Amino acid sequence: MGDPGAESVFLWTKEKKGVNRRGAGPMDASLFGRGAGEGLGVHICTGPVYVRNAEPGDVIELRIMDVKPRPCANPAHAGKTFGSNAAAWWGFHYKELMTEPKPREVITIYEIDATGQRNWAKAVYNFQWTPQTDPFGVVHKTIDYPGVPVDHSTIKENHGVLKNVQIPIRPHFGVIGLAPKEADIVDSIPPGYFGGNIDNWRIGKGATMYYPVSAEGGLLSVGDPHASQGDSELCGTAIDLAMRDSLKPVTLADISERQKISLSYLEQLFGKLRRRGLVSSVRGPGGGYQMAKKLEEVSVADIIRAVDEPIDATQCGGRENCKDDRKCLTHDLWASLNDRIFEYLNSVTLAQMVVKAQAQAAETKVMELKDQRARRDQAEPVV
Repeated sequence: MGDPGAESVFLWTKEKKGVNRRGAGPMDASLFGRGAGEGLGVHICTGPVYVRNAEPGDVIELRIMDVKPRPCANPAHAGKTFGSNAAAWWGFHYKELMTEPKPREVITIYEIDATGQRNWAKAVYNFQWTPQTDPFGVVHKTIDYPGVPVDHSTIKENHGVLKNVQIPIRPHFGVIGLAPKEADIVDSIPPGYFGGNIDNWRIGKGATMYYPVSAEGGLLSVGDPHASQGDSELCGTAIDLAMRDSLKPVTLADISERQKISLSYLEQLFGKLRRRGLVSSVRGPGGGYQMAKKLEEVSVADIIRAVDEPIDATQCGGRENCKDDRKCLTHDLWASLNDRIFEYLNSVTLAQMVVKAQAQAAETKVMELKDQRARRDQAEPVV
């Protein structure tokens, strides 16, 4: 293969198995007889990564700065990488196929441009799964255990499939999560409160995710990289391949430092918001804060009232003792202004603010791209 990282995971011969446990099942394969771990949780992840200052009860903000395909290490395929899609027995198509033989499992190999110059994948070939005997002598009639080497003398490669079909790529990670609070081996297939196997193509470059901390340091793991996927893995999997990422985890304490707001003051504010029913909290491992209402149901005025931040244009604070312990001539004017301000703030919801902030961010990115393009065009020599 030429890739030490991949070989350390997938190596499996009669003499050696790079990673013996493959799943959260029993090591003696007493459940299904597939192999150590029984394939109950099959995702290869990088981690765990220790995040400084992350403590149980915190929430980590994770920014995905970039996601790129990992280039093939084979010199014969420089600038390329390859991914696979498995239409497998656990997919929804398995028993609903239109053509014979059925049911059947089919693996399709895709080529992806690792340089970023082409934003689509193309099929190279596919083949129907046939019973495979792993190096330890176990026969796998279906794709039931990860990393079983395929004996290509037992399968038929079908080239020229999906002609003229371009699969748009949108690189993302199917699995991102922190260590769960359970002190045991956890199946990686079902997602949980800690994140995990969410399989959402939107969790790619530019996305920001929030994860509750259950263990000191958070212990972040990232894996199950996908080149492309729809709104689910309907047939069984996405187009899986090796990826490189650039991530930026931020703790609640770091957010406090970034916004120049003391952590103790933030805790006071959230305490008031919680008492007013705007946010809810969970203490201890896996704890943190979350909205208790929909964003559309919370106005800016609700927040101001909850945290007791006065907005008052009157000099007397509404006590009507502005001048010689009596109401001044302009008191009603400023009191009416107060009413108008709160009327406006009551009409603005958090949902509207989020949409506006996203639109402004997108507009800023467009302006930056236009500026970069203008500078590039000016720098190009005139022929």
